Amino acid sequence: MDEQSYLEELVAEGATKALRHPRGGASCGRVRQIDHELGVIKTLGFAGYFLTVWDITEFCRRNDIYCQGRGSAANSAVCFSLGITNADAVKLNLFF
Repeated sequence: MDEQSYLEELVAEGATKALRHPRGGASCGRVRQIDHELGVIKTLGFAGYFLTVWDITEFCRRNDIYCQGRGSAANSAVCFSLGITNADAVKLNLFF
């Protein structure tokens, strides 16, 4: 599995939990936003970066170390799905 495929798998799992909506609903704005962001990440070749940030975040979570996403990550559906940011994007309507 390459970096992009692994990132897409993690995002799909996280989106199902974080957004409480199964990935794949064609008319869902959330899914369209995630697909758009994953497309940009793929085009720019940044999958490895997002996986690294996700891994650091997971390490911190497992070891009870406070960390949070900052900047544009706060309104990223991918970062929210990965648990990199805790901003409740659904309630804040950050990506519809």
